[in-house]
Amino acid sequence: MLLCVSLTAFAQQKEAEQLNDLYIDGSYEKCIKKAQKYTETYPKKYQFPLYVAACYWQLYKTDKATSNLMNALAQLKAAHDLYGKKIGKFAAEQKQIHVAAIQIGPGLLRAGDNDGAKALYGYLAAVYKDTTEEYTWLYPSSKNATKITIAGANVLVNDAPTLDPDHSANSSLVDKLILYSTNFLGLPYRYAGCEPSTGFDCSGFVSYLYKMLNIKLPHSSQELSYVGSPVPLAMVKPGDLLFYGTRKGSSYRTQHVAMVYSNTNGKLAFIHSSTSQGVVIDDPQSASWDYWEKRFLFAKRVL
Repeated sequence: MLLCVSLTAFAQQKEAEQLNDLYIDGSYEKCIKKAQKYTETYPKKYQFPLYVAACYWQLYKTDKATSNLMNALAQLKAAHDLYGKKIGKFAAEQKQIHVAAIQIGPGLLRAGDNDGAKALYGYLAAVYKDTTEEYTWLYPSSKNATKITIAGANVLVNDAPTLDPDHSANSSLVDKLILYSTNFLGLPYRYAGCEPSTGFDCSGFVSYLYKMLNIKLPHSSQELSYVGSPVPLAMVKPGDLLFYGTRKGSSYRTQHVAMVYSNTNGKLAFIHSSTSQGVVIDDPQSASWDYWEKRFLFAKRVL
């Protein structure tokens, strides 16, 4: 019995060495085939799908085929499911796969490939424990709900999306909101301001705009951040709210809020009351764009 176990362990070690040699030589497709064959023989060994993941990553680096990155994520999930904890081998490759997946995710959403995006963000959550706002959008949960007042009635607004993503049911309201917001361009910033006669601070501006639609929102960027449904940045629409600030782990501090003015082919513009310019529309050509981009936290939808 002991001899049998020893021979099996020796065979697995020899096969792992063969895979390692193929990987180092750059024979990735051959390495994948052998590793998949070994996985059939030893279905409980996490090392073999880990080699497959690393090889698919190397192929992705060459051809940028989304299928190769998805295969790498799928194999990583298989390896992590078997091992049950953090895997040290191929640590650099695992980190690179994480970064690449985050980068291509918004493109899948913009292309309308929700199935592909759902698979990708599901892998990110399973392998890296990375539950992004995109994950929240694609895997809605109603565990947390925020009570706000709309037209005098208390309403629970779930963290999960509650409306059609294309805003079709609310397009006329959104159009009115955007047109109305332009009336205040150039109005100066004023701390705690919430009226055109005095000027606005950031949350005062947003809450004043929504008041036009009989939607009562808090005059506080932090409290505003608890309202509405999370929306991936790649899918924001006019009228959605953008929050900026600092983050530490799972905690964050909201320091600014803006409203999406337009989002055409991924080119975003937002209207807000900034301390330096007052009410203004900013887009990627604005001098302050990099400043806001570095401080972005998440987006929410109220309408």
